Amino acid sequence: MVSRSETPTKVDGNFDTFWLQFAQGVRTGDRKRIKAFTQFPFLLGGQQIAASQFDKLWNTLFIPSNRKCLVQARALTEADGSRTIFCGQAIFVFRWALHRHWYFVEASPDD
Repeated sequence: MVSRSETPTKVDGNFDTFWLQFAQGVRTGDRKRIKAFTQFPFLLGGQQIAASQFDKLWNTLFIPSNRKCLVQARALTEADGSRTIFCGQAIFVFRWALHRHWYFVEASPDD
């Protein structure tokens, strides 16, 4: 289920278009933008995170070193079409969801 409190900026199905907007939010520390591009419940290391817990997600994943990495990173395309980015000790996962938008859907430790 996707939180409806904020609607992502309209982007086409192109991941690069989505990524430019997501990375801009990361670069500027725009929590509202990042939250809008996050699907909830969000999976963080196997634990579901609700939209109301977004600050936990931000404080865990968007530390300065990860933010710097994310804005410079290239996403890898997985067999299922999702995109992954490896930064620090985390894997950031993005998927085309609800046949409408790309979303940040999951993060897990990079084992």
